[in-house]
Amino acid sequence: TILKVYQPMILSQIKSEVVNVCHIHESELRLILLNHHVLIIANLKQPQQYKSMMVALHDSLKNHFQEAFVRAAYSTPIAEASDIPTTYTSLFETLNHARLNQLNSTLIHDHHVRMVNLLKKLDSGMLLDYARSILRPLLDYEEKHDLPLVKTYYHYIECQFNAKEAATQLFIHYNSLRYRLNVIESCGYPIFNNQESHFEVYFALTIYLYFFKQKE
Repeated sequence: TILKVYQPMILSQIKSEVVNVCHIHESELRLILLNHHVLIIANLKQPQQYKSMMVALHDSLKNHFQEAFVRAAYSTPIAEASDIPTTYTSLFETLNHARLNQLNSTLIHDHHVRMVNLLKKLDSGMLLDYARSILRPLLDYEEKHDLPLVKTYYHYIECQFNAKEAATQLFIHYNSLRYRLNVIESCGYPIFNNQESHFEVYFALTIYLYFFKQKE
């Protein structure tokens, strides 16, 4: 797990949070400060609860350091110490994508890390063409009305279609979010239909936000 911090943190306090949440001994934990990031390497004994443990740790750190901005990314469990450098690089690059594209998500899931690394190997022109073909109505509306529909749709899906949580993530009023969602619906996206698959749109949103929005 790697944390991005914009305010000084005491490593011993972070270590205490990790020990308490993950139920491990300090001897099974290493914290390394690199480029204003804290790399957390831990020997976890309950890999089946890994994802829920990372969410709990992220929430605990945010609660403990309320005046600091904390963004975390975590990888899938690794078996060999030799994998640590490449894993750190992947996590670091993913956090940079989130920062450059001004994503509000403060916990980057492991599937984001894998997806970003996979997509970077593909032809960028084809990726952009694909994303634009799916998102064209949203992009056209954004250009005309300066309303961030792409980021709104992305966070609404990320929050599992929980409007209140999405509004919090976007730092906007609930009614403002509902207005944006209605606009997205009017652009031809069945955003309120829980039976509809949103995978294709989510994939296009991820491609656009992680790789192209900053460049444009």
